[in-house]
Amino acid sequence: MNTAVSHLPPFALRPRFKAEVPFGIDEIGTKIKGRLKERKEDVVGKVVGNMAVLSIPDEKKHFWSPQLTLGMDETDTKGVTMLRGMYGPSTSVWLAFVFTYGILGIVASFALIIGLSQYTMGQSSYALYIAFFSVLGICALYFISFSGQKIGGAQMEVLHGFVEESLHYPIISVAAES
Repeated sequence: MNTAVSHLPPFALRPRFKAEVPFGIDEIGTKIKGRLKERKEDVVGKVVGNMAVLSIPDEKKHFWSPQLTLGMDETDTKGVTMLRGMYGPSTSVWLAFVFTYGILGIVASFALIIGLSQYTMGQSSYALYIAFFSVLGICALYFISFSGQKIGGAQMEVLHGFVEESLHYPIISVAAES
């Protein structure tokens, strides 16, 4: 869907949106399943109950290709569903990033503890350098994730447009809290 106005959420580590749509959960699932059959060359996915996961087909995928996870919840208004979406990299890429963040965070914490202990005892505090470079690594990962998101931006537009086309309803992204 090529429109002049992007309905995508702003850049974030895992951009999210939420919108109230005038359809029931089963109707949304049926519409998305029907559209998946029509456009399997552009988007692949699975709909199970009140969840859907959409992604780019393997032949068009690259390292930074996004996937869109949709959650559908009933609201107090009959026939209206709260649609929540979250864009992110493939599970393996996300897991690698989280694992690397964790390792660097642990290394930085221990190096800071050891380095400050060395410093207070008047010894050479070489471990502070390790902490510094670990924090630099965390910052580098953060900026790499944003550049990767920018590389996958066109495919995010495809996934978002797919949902809008499936529902025949514009999904205007509002920053969604967790």
